[in-house]
Amino acid sequence: MPEATSGSECRQQAVVKAPAPSPSLARLRREDPVVKRKGRSQNGEPCDAWLVTRYDDVRTVLSSPHVSNVCHDGGGVGAGQPGVLVSMDPPDHTRIRRMLTREFTVKRIQALRPRLEEIVAAQLDGMEQAGQSADLIRQFTFPIASFAIWELLGIPCEERAEFQRLSEVMLDASLPMERRMKNYHETLTYISTLIPGHRENPGDGILGRLIREHADNISDQELIGVGCFLLVGGHEATAHALGLGTLLLLQHPEQLADVREGEEDVLRTAVEEILRYQALIHTATPRWATRDLTLSGQVIKAGDMIVTSLASANHDQGFLQDADTFNVKRPVSRHLAFGYGIHQCLGQQLARAVLKIVFPALLQRFPSLRLAAPEGDIRYRTQGFVGGVESLPVAW
Repeated sequence: MPEATSGSECRQQAVVKAPAPSPSLARLRREDPVVKRKGRSQNGEPCDAWLVTRYDDVRTVLSSPHVSNVCHDGGGVGAGQPGVLVSMDPPDHTRIRRMLTREFTVKRIQALRPRLEEIVAAQLDGMEQAGQSADLIRQFTFPIASFAIWELLGIPCEERAEFQRLSEVMLDASLPMERRMKNYHETLTYISTLIPGHRENPGDGILGRLIREHADNISDQELIGVGCFLLVGGHEATAHALGLGTLLLLQHPEQLADVREGEEDVLRTAVEEILRYQALIHTATPRWATRDLTLSGQVIKAGDMIVTSLASANHDQGFLQDADTFNVKRPVSRHLAFGYGIHQCLGQQLARAVLKIVFPALLQRFPSLRLAAPEGDIRYRTQGFVGGVESLPVAW
């Protein structure tokens, strides 16, 4: 659900191939921190974009009032749909985000915690009963993340399997755009069938509460876009954060032992370090300059596309000393895993809560958890907006 997980981008962009620092990004930070690249946008058209890799420059772009999130190339899933926050600018973005902010407060997420713990325990029970090995992605992280966002949205149980299918296809960048767009519109249609019922009898999920509290200030089309945005963006990033985070801990057994204990202070720093270190969301949604900007000596002209590398910024030695070292006890830093500025991830507190629940629960249930395949055989995602692993075979 981060506002940094979708939208059209220059396909020249480097993709996430491993949860480790990228030498090529380190070189760019040193030599060409703001560099123009050629590629193709999501609609297949040639495009040029400025790639920004240094922490300070990335924060400048993401917080600047002189860049726009409104898609300028006419392509990409979600472009033009009211309520899809990643492709909106103020004042409409401000209006809708304010409505949603209270749904993702720490207090609201804490109230959801008992249900999240039940979901995690039930999923762990299923894994344990099925045998002594599993694909952690398919059998654990995706179901956990999906159930969490379904609970928050109030999606009926009978609708969940279909929503899962549609969102998986929509986010699979290896599939033709025509198929992804078809599934996107099917998802919008699906959500549109829920709105009349909520207008008549608002439910307890986000859509129902938005109608109950803001009925006259949000249109049906905006509700449809909000529902689709949260549903699709809300589970993939969390699922892959769990998968990559588990892999990182398995690669650092001494730090895994610290996390297994479940002490609150260590859990807090460990979750932030996992989010910072892994290249989960490689780039934020593209921006377009609305007036000339200068970054690290480069002049970006009004109308130019700008792509910011969150992965690179989080490993910038100018931001954090020893940034290429993984350390779960590192003091919490102002990392950019959730973006920055007005489009910073709306669901970051939900993601943090899920990670804090899952890691100790998983590691305590299976204290001998280990990889069930050579590390060299693990396939990393090389398509899409969210990094991760295609599968993560584990045994215990």
